[in-house]
Amino acid sequence: MKSKKHILLIMALIIACVLVAGTTPAASKNKWDAYATMAIVHLGDHADINSVVARNNAYLVQALSDGQTFLIQSADGTALDQFIKQCNKDKDVVYAEADTPLAIPETASTQSGQLAQSTVALLNQSTVALLNDSSSGFCTAGGLEENYFGAIVRSTFVHQPALNLIRNDQAHGLSTGTGIVVADIDNGVDVDSPFLQVALLPGYNFVDNNSDVSEWSALGQSTVALLNHNGSLGLDQSTVSLINQSTVSLLNQSTVSLLNQSTVSLLNQSTVSLLNQSTVALLNQSTVALLNQSTVSLLNQSTVSLLNNLPPAFGHGTMVAGLIRAVAPNAKIMPIKAFDENGAGDLFAVVSAIYYAVDNGADVINMSFSFADGSQTLKQATNYANHNHVALVASIGNDGVSANDNSFPADNPNVTAVAATDNNDTLAPFSNYGHKVDFTAPGVNLCTIAPGGHYALVSGTSFSSALVSGLVALADSARASNPDHIKGAMGQAAVNIDKLNPGYKNDLGKGRVDEPGTLNQIMK
Repeated sequence: MKSKKHILLIMALIIACVLVAGTTPAASKNKWDAYATMAIVHLGDHADINSVVARNNAYLVQALSDGQTFLIQSADGTALDQFIKQCNKDKDVVYAEADTPLAIPETASTQSGQLAQSTVALLNQSTVALLNDSSSGFCTAGGLEENYFGAIVRSTFVHQPALNLIRNDQAHGLSTGTGIVVADIDNGVDVDSPFLQVALLPGYNFVDNNSDVSEWSALGQSTVALLNHNGSLGLDQSTVSLINQSTVSLLNQSTVSLLNQSTVSLLNQSTVSLLNQSTVALLNQSTVALLNQSTVSLLNQSTVSLLNNLPPAFGHGTMVAGLIRAVAPNAKIMPIKAFDENGAGDLFAVVSAIYYAVDNGADVINMSFSFADGSQTLKQATNYANHNHVALVASIGNDGVSANDNSFPADNPNVTAVAATDNNDTLAPFSNYGHKVDFTAPGVNLCTIAPGGHYALVSGTSFSSALVSGLVALADSARASNPDHIKGAMGQAAVNIDKLNPGYKNDLGKGRVDEPGTLNQIMK
């Protein structure tokens, strides 16, 4: 039996972790300030970029692998619109356009008010919800676990209602995605996730221009130690177990509230399950006093502040990748970071990511993002992917409006555009719709993995796109000849849901995707 002194030491260590983790997370390298003077230029054959930048009083920032497309910046601070007009007059420039800022659609700064509160809570500044494993009835702590293609996961994740609706289990009797590479353009992944590790390939970070695609890189080490379920913090096994298993419960809002009322709540059913009987017995009045005076204050002022101020897009890439692997468990995933931890990115980073994916062997590219303005450079990139027989999938957006000619890259003809429906095949209230939609897929209250070994409940067209990208990988692995063949098979197998969505006829594409139906069409 542990001594009272040892238990107090454990509590002190937890407090120390909370204190250190309460500091501001490591700042991101912010290149977005330079938008005002950056332009993308596409040159004619045999043109020299050095001559172009010299004539336009600019300097070269980056180059695409096509050897004709470049990101350049004005050297004298010329206004962007004037700089673009000037470049377009250059004899060697085919076109010039702005390197526009972009954002992941499920982050707080891009919400229209339509997106379900569950996802707003997860992906804006409330990681309390993300780390609280009891966030839904079927995505709960405990319960059965299973070995799912090489990784131990909760059965309630891989057999959840959304996956059952698209008949995911039945599809795996026909294909599991073997031999296929899915590039996921997002804000990185949890590279330490046991569920993802078996599938991850090396990727690239176009935000910082290096190979680090970890979502953890944006956080300070002490914050990572507090949030990462797999971190040991340098403590003994029993203490690690106490911290890793109890921190989420100790830090969620309900427990913080209870701690304010009375530390007797530490002995309630949820906490008793975390602390063994001998530990509970040792929580005498002196320990309670310590918790009341120190820990409660720290949880409220430091840790809750920390959780509420984590980067708004933290977890997005991991959650998307988790759903891709749930559908295509034997496919490989190539994480490409084009957005930072705040969900901010730019056009050139996204286009660079598409070229990188194609040039490095991707078969499918998932793009769980959308933006309102079209781009010649983006269209050129999607054409490049299509020419190389790489399938492209993108979310249609979360504004709850008709997205005809104003949702890119989903609007591009070479891209499969995905809207979100619920588990009753009803259009999600936040999802865009319109004649550019190709298919719908579940996107409301999906259970998926989150950074640090946790699970989360999410909603958004980003996650619908992930499911469809997984299906495309299954189809590609099942002898599909090209992306058009896959899209045709998906259309023949899709479930028409127009009658369930009066008022949206012809706005939901061919209907909701069906996995084994698609594969059977491919194998005919």
